[in-house]
Amino acid sequence: MTRHRRALAIVGMIALLVETMLATLVLALATPAAAAQPDDQLRLVAQTAVLRPGGRFSAQFRVAGAIGADEVQIDVFDRLSSRIVFAEQLRPGAELGAPAYTVDAVPVSELRDGNSGLITVRLRTRRPEDEGAGFPVTNRAGVYPIRFTLLSPEGDELGSTLTHMLVLPDQAEGEFPLLVAPYVELRAPLALQPNGESRLLTDAVERIDQFTTAFVNHPGIAASLVPTPETIDALAQSPDPEHQQLLTDLRAAVAGTPNAPREVVGGPYSPIDAEAWTNADLGGRLDFLLQEARRTLTTQLQLTAAPTGSVSTLQPTSTDRAAEFLGQHGVRRYIIDEERLTGLDPDVFPLSLTQPFELSSANNRRLGRAAVVDTDLHRFFGATDNPVLDAHTLLADLTMLALDRPAVARGIILRPPAGWPPDRDFLDIVLTGLERAPVLQGATVSDFFARIEPAKADGGAGLEGEDAGVLRRALTAAPLLAPQMGRYQDDLFLVGATLETYRSVVGRATTTVPVDALLRVSGTQGLTAAQRESYFDAVYAETDDLTNIIEGPSAQTVSITAREFDIPFEVTNKLDHPVQTVVVLDSDKLEFPNGAAFEVELPPGLTELSVPVRARASGDSILQVTVRSPDQSVQLGPTSQFTVRSTVFSGLGVIISVLALVVLLSWWARQIVKDYRDRKGG
Repeated sequence: MTRHRRALAIVGMIALLVETMLATLVLALATPAAAAQPDDQLRLVAQTAVLRPGGRFSAQFRVAGAIGADEVQIDVFDRLSSRIVFAEQLRPGAELGAPAYTVDAVPVSELRDGNSGLITVRLRTRRPEDEGAGFPVTNRAGVYPIRFTLLSPEGDELGSTLTHMLVLPDQAEGEFPLLVAPYVELRAPLALQPNGESRLLTDAVERIDQFTTAFVNHPGIAASLVPTPETIDALAQSPDPEHQQLLTDLRAAVAGTPNAPREVVGGPYSPIDAEAWTNADLGGRLDFLLQEARRTLTTQLQLTAAPTGSVSTLQPTSTDRAAEFLGQHGVRRYIIDEERLTGLDPDVFPLSLTQPFELSSANNRRLGRAAVVDTDLHRFFGATDNPVLDAHTLLADLTMLALDRPAVARGIILRPPAGWPPDRDFLDIVLTGLERAPVLQGATVSDFFARIEPAKADGGAGLEGEDAGVLRRALTAAPLLAPQMGRYQDDLFLVGATLETYRSVVGRATTTVPVDALLRVSGTQGLTAAQRESYFDAVYAETDDLTNIIEGPSAQTVSITAREFDIPFEVTNKLDHPVQTVVVLDSDKLEFPNGAAFEVELPPGLTELSVPVRARASGDSILQVTVRSPDQSVQLGPTSQFTVRSTVFSGLGVIISVLALVVLLSWWARQIVKDYRDRKGG
């Protein structure tokens, strides 16, 4: 069926039938005597998200204060012709023109039950073939403003609410739904502190929980979720039952369904400033953090497929160099705020850009495909103090965007504003609208890039497989300067080397603080140089204890009476677990047949060791014994010193001694013979 014939088929007349609905009275204060006075407001609390031709539209309101003899007037306006007109009618004080139809004022008392503070109005649409009186309201699918006004018995306006009725039949052949790709970052401020404690802020956890609950409750909506691995690790390691439940819910939220996949977008272990890391030449470190992030997300969220690493946002500090840097590490698709890009000719692109384009550098190098975040949609996130009204207004704007060019495959990236405190009702309404509106369809960001051809430079849609003439845009100057990383890379190398030495001695599982995690987060975006240093200091504090973990023997004198002799001594391991060491020997007069250094594992407590030595000469020699780390870079305790007193003769000394003994024996023999002769002669 053509759009024209479908439009004629849904030409209808609306007969407004007001029905009574049961509700409950809400008092502002605890006692009837202190009941709230009317505050001249009709507060929307619920309404139909999407209306099919011939269906029913309902809206429920809370009337401020006690309900008296007030009345409600309903004005239905003509279908809005464009998104520009939609934006105009939302401006404060904007004139909507004459309504297409005004329902006679209805007493509020007829719309509530008992002392209720809630009222419900239902409107039933009529198709041309339906019987009954009516009037033309719609002859096309579209968005129709509808205003509810609270009037006093004298006819004075006490308050009003403007919302929108979405009349959306099934799409005709050749029309495409607008792909809406939610891109939701699930992160908290850095949880890991330099002292090793993990501190998750309550507000941040609540924010993640609100988003998570919404996607768990709407498994039929495809979306891209961007959890921060450091935050996920903090939840997993927390003993708080609420944190454990949130982690369980997150696993359900990212699971999706075959018809509505959920995409987990990966990234570094904790957020980084890509421009700052580019300037500091930290590409190797980024590779490591990306690997750790994939491991964390896959394990903790129990993913069946690895997180995608091909999508990334560009930050306010990012330049072409940052985009190229990310591209070297797997990023192929960029999400960018419109304000960061060179402008478009309004004559060529009169409508919001809803297709990807080619991101180019200042010297016209291709950086990858990109899509803009439609920041015009951000105005509906917290626009008023009524999230229900804000959500329905957002759905109306998305519908207007979809109806602008339904014959072209298009889409938008729906990324909530940074810092927006999510509201459960708002999210539920928006996701419900994506489920029910035939002109809207949820998608992942990867699907957005895969299914929508890039825009053409002349404003048309790109043709499949054709890059010639594709719209190319470049980044404007970064509005913010990237922070300086200083000596971060050098300091990181030094502390890493120290940690490896420490572990070569005591093993990997003996630290009292999570030193690996401290290093992983030390370059997190937003940390000052002093804060980065505090994470390094915590690692050094853990490893500095190595310099006094071994107690050697006290100074002593050892006498040896043979040329080769074993010198025994004792060392004490002060730790409660074994350590790997190298015993290093040094002497100017002693030789070491088994080498001047040998490896030994020292159990906790006292250990007796023995060192084979060979004396080069008699006399006193100094022997120094030092216990070091396996790579000998760290001394694990003070050097012990022995005085070795050797009474062993050398080869020449033995000859002289033998000759002396022969002379002595000869003298003794002569003396004995002489004494014998003297006695005999006498």
